[in-house]
Amino acid sequence: MIRLLERGLHHAARLVAYASGGLVLVAAVVTLYEVFMRSVVNRPFFGANDLVLYVLTIGVIGFFPLMVDSGHHIKIDSFGKFLGPRWFRRFEWFGNIVTLFVLAAFVWQFWRQGMRMVLQRCHTDSATAAGTDVVCRIRDPGPGDGDTAADRSDRKH
Repeated sequence: MIRLLERGLHHAARLVAYASGGLVLVAAVVTLYEVFMRSVVNRPFFGANDLVLYVLTIGVIGFFPLMVDSGHHIKIDSFGKFLGPRWFRRFEWFGNIVTLFVLAAFVWQFWRQGMRMVLQRCHTDSATAAGTDVVCRIRDPGPGDGDTAADRSDRKH
């Protein structure tokens, strides 16, 4: 039963890694498109830096399950000497599940932040050195937004 579960998780980890590789390719294509639009057409792609940032972050995090499954990560086995092989294997499973939940929380928070920025039409300012200044487009309320012409004229003064 455990072997069947491990095999299924291995296949799921490989599938997530393939999808993550696709996300990294999407980030590369978006970057090339943005450079082309900015330099040749002189119309930069609004929010490209943010899209690439989030897609690359989620793409890199997506490789973690395969890395953990294949054992290509840093781990310290000194605690396992005290537990014995049977309990250490259970302890590793517990650690892997905790890691899965932590990484899922990261992806969830990146998704929430990205959606908030999309809904508020915000993006990071690519002109800054670090690209961390958030700029939002604020829409002037117009007719039909619940205000009158008098309200709009009051705001101008």
